[in-house]
Amino acid sequence: MTGTASAQDFLELPGLRTKRGDGKRSLLLWALLILAVLSIGVIFLEFSLRGQQAELLENAEVRLQLSADGRAKVLSEWLAGRFDQARPIIDSDLFTLFAAEVNLSSADSIQSGPLADQIPYMQAAMAEFARQNDLLGAYLLGKDGRAYLTSPEAPALADPVREAAQGLFPVGVATVLPLSDGDQGLRLDILLPLRPPQAASAGEAGQTVGVLVMSLQADQRLREVLAPNRLGGPGERVALLQTTDGQATLVTPGESPGLRPLDGAWPTSPTVLRFAERPLAASGEPAYSAGVAVPDAPWMLLAQVPTATVLAPLRTHRIFGAVIVALVTLGFAVSALAFWWRQGSENNRMLAQQYHELAARLQTQRHLLDSINASIAEHISVKDRDGAYIYVNPPFAAAVGLPPQSVLGRKDDSLFESGVARVTGDLDRQVLDHNRQVARSILIEIDGRLRYLQVAKSPFVDDEDRTIGVVSVARDITELMEAQQRRNQAVMNTIRALSNTVEAVDPYLSGHSRKLERVSAALARHLGCSDTEVQTLEIAANLSQIGKLSVPAEILTKAERLNPQEQRIMRQHIEQADHILSELEFGLPVREVLMQMHERLDGSGYPNGLTAEDIGLAGRILAVADVFCARTAPRSYREAITPETAHAFLSENSERYDVEVLDALGELLDEADFRRALQDPESDTDTA
Repeated sequence: MTGTASAQDFLELPGLRTKRGDGKRSLLLWALLILAVLSIGVIFLEFSLRGQQAELLENAEVRLQLSADGRAKVLSEWLAGRFDQARPIIDSDLFTLFAAEVNLSSADSIQSGPLADQIPYMQAAMAEFARQNDLLGAYLLGKDGRAYLTSPEAPALADPVREAAQGLFPVGVATVLPLSDGDQGLRLDILLPLRPPQAASAGEAGQTVGVLVMSLQADQRLREVLAPNRLGGPGERVALLQTTDGQATLVTPGESPGLRPLDGAWPTSPTVLRFAERPLAASGEPAYSAGVAVPDAPWMLLAQVPTATVLAPLRTHRIFGAVIVALVTLGFAVSALAFWWRQGSENNRMLAQQYHELAARLQTQRHLLDSINASIAEHISVKDRDGAYIYVNPPFAAAVGLPPQSVLGRKDDSLFESGVARVTGDLDRQVLDHNRQVARSILIEIDGRLRYLQVAKSPFVDDEDRTIGVVSVARDITELMEAQQRRNQAVMNTIRALSNTVEAVDPYLSGHSRKLERVSAALARHLGCSDTEVQTLEIAANLSQIGKLSVPAEILTKAERLNPQEQRIMRQHIEQADHILSELEFGLPVREVLMQMHERLDGSGYPNGLTAEDIGLAGRILAVADVFCARTAPRSYREAITPETAHAFLSENSERYDVEVLDALGELLDEADFRRALQDPESDTDTA
């Protein structure tokens, strides 16, 4: 089962046995065998490295080709969209007839003849076309290269653009000119032919009567296309090459200059650039890249990734492979040495036996650990200090949808979405900075379903007790969290049922608790309160009327305003609610918030006359929400008022109510979802 046992069995064969008196010859044979084992291990490691390198390069080729293809299609569709924007001009009979007449007229007749009357309208239409399509300028050129229609504030046309427009007349094919550096960044000129309505086909020579030139700013769109995205692999970069006039140019939108000539063996005309190792376009660093030409444009999309990044997993594989080869060779050498000494003495034989047993135990323990790591449900991983994975167990690899070997060398930002990667990165930094264990629950999508994971991270230390990485163990607690949520929902349903029972005593209270729950929860979320604080307010709102069970029905339903004695009786409902709830354990400060619902910042509230510094934020929120809900609902002695009037009333009494809460209420009143929730408090609209 072990390398030691195999070596001994092999050397015990007849013909390879050594005599006790022939020690030197036996030692030489063992040395040759050890060298052979080492050579075999090195050869096997080299073949393994080559195989993994081929797999890494194949994956990189597919990824880069897809990236370049996708972005090239985006640019092609963008240009096609720009062509379509020109349809109101190039397909307009008015413009094509005007252009045809201009070509048949002299410069003097254009200025003073019948065409002069059309120019103001045509000029206005050209200006509106440039404005609607956000163009730097729009121009209508004749065969002589002169622009007889130009949008306002359009920059002057360069001579190469005029020459290209003149060359379009015999061809009649829409053309995208190379990008040029301008004062405001990269400028793109698109030439589109105008043909008279009777032209038989787009390719007929002599049918072009004018050329529309669209000049636009290209920096922002090109930056969007070239920007990294979360689907790209580690280190992946995308560059845009412009190939024209025998020169390859790197396009750098948003920088000055925006066009930088490239040296080296780059294509001088748009073509497919196959996957190969070549310098990075921007820095010259060795990299693998693949390029795709953008149809109908002098551009090429080049997807690149540094060679060091592509082959980074080989480094870990090489280290582990070298360690394994060294361990196997060492084990073989130890077995050989033990066998050689065994020929000399019984003590040496016993020592060799001990080495053999030790190797067997180590092998058994290694298999046991591998079996445990493969069979347990927890996700186990080890990262180095740079955040790259150096070990993952099969459940972890299955969760991210990759073979374990493909995960090694990668980082969280290439395996998870940005939010999860940021959280795990923060936890790793806490472990490395403070050299202690940390734990946290996170929400992550696995196999198309959101799962709750309890993640525990600990320092990974070497033999000298130095922290060299992070060990992570993640446990799936989705079922536990969902069960807890079901229990919480059951509690809320019970509380709401109790609230409905209380409100049945007074018909004017119907729906008040549910509406109060929605408003106070919306205010709390808008103010950035925690989930625990929001839950506390929801429970308190539903139990806010429970004390009114002790208030006589004739006071609750009285059609006139209450007299002072009746008001004192009514106000006792808060203390009655506290007494009723005193035997219940919510695990939240529900009673404390309820007792502060009718307190006011200036000390004029009840039951304890608390002032600002003694009233918590939850109590302030519930106070504003309660008055707001009460004022916007009818009572036996008055009609309901509008939400805006209720907010204005509260704002006029800012010395009694928290100004920050009032401002939040004003902002929520501008939100459509919140207004719908006010009209139908029983709806499930989320007012957060």
